[in-house]
Amino acid sequence: MNSTSIWLTLAVVLCILEIFSSTFYMIAIAIGFLAGAAAAAFKLSLSFQIGMSALFALISAFMIRHWKLTHLQNKASDIDNEIGQRVSIEVWQDENHARVRYRGSQWNAVLAHDCQRSDEGHWHISAQHGATLEISNKQPL
Repeated sequence: MNSTSIWLTLAVVLCILEIFSSTFYMIAIAIGFLAGAAAAAFKLSLSFQIGMSALFALISAFMIRHWKLTHLQNKASDIDNEIGQRVSIEVWQDENHARVRYRGSQWNAVLAHDCQRSDEGHWHISAQHGATLEISNKQPL
């Protein structure tokens, strides 16, 4: 097995492992391995192959990190837009939990720590914890 085949095999193995991790950083390393395979195909030295692999893996990882930061930042601003929106109580599950209607579908909701259960009044989103809305009968500022 020549060095080009070894680099390509390593890249394929990492791509398969990426399916189970979903972080995209193994893809960055696989891209580095592909750069090492290209260097090996041109019969460059092993140290140059390793250097190219490391350089491309670092550049790919930086690009993935940048994409994730901008993508997550946009998601955070979407959640901020939800705060203060009005919801309607569908059914109370217990003293602190309810199913609410928001944006045409039902959501799980939990009362904010400073609120008590009430069948009257208007309810507003005060926070979001994953797929659970925190609701309050006080309008957020």
